[in-house]
Amino acid sequence: MKTIVISIDEFIEILDDRLESILSKISEKKEGKEQELLTRHDLARMFGVSLVTINEWCKKEILTPHNMNSRVYFKKSEVMDALSSSKYGGRNK
Repeated sequence: MKTIVISIDEFIEILDDRLESILSKISEKKEGKEQELLTRHDLARMFGVSLVTINEWCKKEILTPHNMNSRVYFKKSEVMDALSSSKYGGRNK
């Protein structure tokens, strides 16, 4: 094994470059996974229905609610998939 001698400044610069590269990769992956979250009120306005209807869709498992800090959210992609599926009368058959 060889021993390499570098200054502290060089070592810090190497670490900074590597850390920046890693954080950049993490950020790119995170951006791809982020989901737009909608509230019950957002869905009611979007589809012109009441909150009772949104609750019924949840009970019938048409929509999948996600609870976060005592609030209920829905992933927009899941909502669009559920409402466009043939199982619930959508157009994609």
